[in-house]
Amino acid sequence: MDEALSENESEVKRYRQKYIAAFKNQYLMLNNMCASYLSPSSKEPKDKVYNEVKDILSEFTDNTKEISKAEDIVNKEHDNIIETIRNEFPAFSEKDYKIIALFIMGFEAKTISLLTNYTTKTVYGKKDRIKKKISSSNSIHKETIINLIG
Repeated sequence: MDEALSENESEVKRYRQKYIAAFKNQYLMLNNMCASYLSPSSKEPKDKVYNEVKDILSEFTDNTKEISKAEDIVNKEHDNIIETIRNEFPAFSEKDYKIIALFIMGFEAKTISLLTNYTTKTVYGKKDRIKKKISSSNSIHKETIINLIG
């Protein structure tokens, strides 16, 4: 019994450390952009911040490793929901899974349009189509998925 309790405490400690690292990391980019913006050495701080955001977005859009990381984050936070969606809705395209993951992560349609090279209108259309397919399915997870997508 003591061994199981000790193991649970170790697992909680590992999760707490992962949470702290993720929490700090989510603000790291913002901190770096603020530092660039407020830097007295920069003549055009807004251009520098714009270029940093542009670089981050291009890295995210062009890098399947980053998309995979995003899916991993969503899976860890939401009981493997992307994996479940992939299993229950295999006809969705890779871009559909990407859009689903980004909405679950809390990105807005405008940002998703930048990350997917779709128009904002197309992103909303895809979101509606995805939600309709999920709603009309027999999936026992459909309510959870739809709530997570928003």
